[in-house]
Amino acid sequence: MKTLIKTVAIITISVLAGMFIWDTLKDGWHKEMERQCIEAQDMCKKYPGACKDVKMYCEGV
Repeated sequence: MKTLIKTVAIITISVLAGMFIWDTLKDGWHKEMERQCIEAQDMCKKYPGACKDVKMYCEGV
């Protein structure tokens, strides 16, 4: 019975850690995309021809 409890505890901790890591990575990736999008919009002001691509790129963020 103790082995079962240990196994369940290990699995639970692994799942929670995995979810935390995934959320952190996902959040970090999303922030990076937002940052790049803002930079791209600044470039768009300087080079109006690139605006169409920037809009398409930023809508996904």
